[in-house]
Amino acid sequence: MARLTDSRSEALKLFNKKANRLQNTRFIRFVRNGRMSVRIAGRKGQFRVTEKLPDKDAIDAFVLTFRYFIQDNERCSFRNLAKVYSSSEVSKDIKNEFTRTRKLLNDFLGSPSAFNYRNQNVSKRKLMEMFIYGDLAHANKTKKKLFDQLMKNPLRDVIELEFDIVLLGVLNLIQRTARLNGLVLKSVS
Repeated sequence: MARLTDSRSEALKLFNKKANRLQNTRFIRFVRNGRMSVRIAGRKGQFRVTEKLPDKDAIDAFVLTFRYFIQDNERCSFRNLAKVYSSSEVSKDIKNEFTRTRKLLNDFLGSPSAFNYRNQNVSKRKLMEMFIYGDLAHANKTKKKLFDQLMKNPLRDVIELEFDIVLLGVLNLIQRTARLNGLVLKSVS
């Protein structure tokens, strides 16, 4: 099998380096320790929300690295990695597995989140983008407005938990892709 170009090889290596970095964040340590929860208690129209969520700094640090996988200006984003996997140097079986993984990612992000906004279901992708591009990594005017409205919701802790769960779902597919990248790098070295 032919060798990958240096730029393609570097994209796979960068993806794996950033995937490894995500596994070692405080956010993931918090989740692994089983401390994440939201409880809602109440009666007769009054309720109280008690939450145990990762702190904002842990989320900020996680998202700083996480964005490498979702922003197209990064050579190791899922979309740009598809170009690497379309090359003739990658075996058909591994290409197919990457295609399945990317489809799982897009299906997951396209699925409905657990809440509605103005009587419209919000996809996991839209929820993720509202948090990342409306608050954490950027301040896109439209997404910022939506995010600010979300945070006025009395169940905002539940919404934050859902965002954390979306991050974990995508992380699972990032790790799956990192294993594929390792196979590609091994097979073409």
